[in-house]
Amino acid sequence: VPFYEGGRGGGGGGGLEQHPFDGCMAKFAIQLEERAFKLEVLKRVREAVDSDAKAATIIAE
Repeated sequence: VPFYEGGRGGGGGGGLEQHPFDGCMAKFAIQLEERAFKLEVLKRVREAVDSDAKAATIIAE
C-alpha cells in the first residue's frame, strides 16, 4: 500500500498521509484571503479620509 493511501480500510485514519499538501494549501488559501481583505480595508480607508497625508499615516500603521 503506498503511503498516500494509508487511510483506506486499514484504520490508519487517513489525514496527512493521504493528502500531504492539504495543510499547506489551506494555509496558502487563508493567506490569500487575508491579503485580499487587507487590500479592501486599505481601499476603504483611502476613500474615507479627507487627505492623502492622513491616509498615508493610517496605512503605515
